[in-house]
Amino acid sequence: MRAAAMGFFAALLAGSLISCAQARPDPLPGYRPASPSERTAVVSAVLEYYAIRNRAAITGDVAPLYSAYPSLAHGEDRSAGVNTEAFFVQRMRAQPVSRVSVDLEDREPVKVFIKDTAAVAYVHGRETWDLPPGTGQTVSEIIVRIALHQGTSGWLVERTDQFELGERIPPTPR
Repeated sequence: MRAAAMGFFAALLAGSLISCAQARPDPLPGYRPASPSERTAVVSAVLEYYAIRNRAAITGDVAPLYSAYPSLAHGEDRSAGVNTEAFFVQRMRAQPVSRVSVDLEDREPVKVFIKDTAAVAYVHGRETWDLPPGTGQTVSEIIVRIALHQGTSGWLVERTDQFELGERIPPTPR
């Protein structure tokens, strides 16, 4: 009986070690899940970013967006979907879009992680572009990783990473 118990515990220990060895690395080392109040503040900042971005798409003027979030004017990588705000505004102006709206939590709640004065928000939602009357709208799924920094006036978006069709989406921390 004792040998069977020792064999069982040895198998259990081996299984635990194997599962630890196969565990994915932490995609955000040092970050922790946001508290409810931190999450609210970060999601509010993300909503404000989208409101300014959507106004820029309608007016065709990206300057107010870059004035509010200067770091987004740098590091554009269209192939990777990083900081593509100017491209988005240009693309929207090429179409007669009358309104752009975003539902950040259409697919799942925004996940927010904090490390000191940095935050990351994972958005999996829906974006709707209203076309001229009588022509309908375009609806698309959005998956975006947004990096923010806490400044003196609150959270500011520093980098956006829109996942493109065909791009392998990394696991979202839980």
